Amino acid sequence: MNVRNRLIIVVVALLFNAVAMAQPSDVTTEPHASPPVNPDTGPNAAANKALVLKFFQLAFTDDKVEEAFDKYTSEDFIEHSPNMGGGRAGAIRALSKMFVPGKLSTKVISSIAQGDLVSVHFEGGVDIFRVKDGKIVEHWDG
Repeated sequence: MNVRNRLIIVVVALLFNAVAMAQPSDVTTEPHASPPVNPDTGPNAAANKALVLKFFQLAFTDDKVEEAFDKYTSEDFIEHSPNMGGGRAGAIRALSKMFVPGKLSTKVISSIAQGDLVSVHFEGGVDIFRVKDGKIVEHWDG
């Protein structure tokens, strides 16, 4: 793994850590309360990561962008990249043009999940997704 890839992984890990620290604590002072669930190891982190990787596979490896959005994203999906035109429709239009076979590599190098956030490091860059209720609800370019 070259220095650039290691740097990207470190930056993504730091971003996840900052987001986790900024979220309110779910620790309670009630007697007999259940221990808090660690978002790194909670059941949703693994399921969210699997969902995002299925989305990535269908959209970019199988070249079925619209089908992937229909299956894996919420109706009120938020696209934070200003180059995508906003929302599901804008993202589908932009990505359908951008990710034509052979134009950009989308081979996944690594992925990290923490709570509702999933980061995918691929040969073309890093993307961060937020998952809620089994659907991708937000996306940021890394």
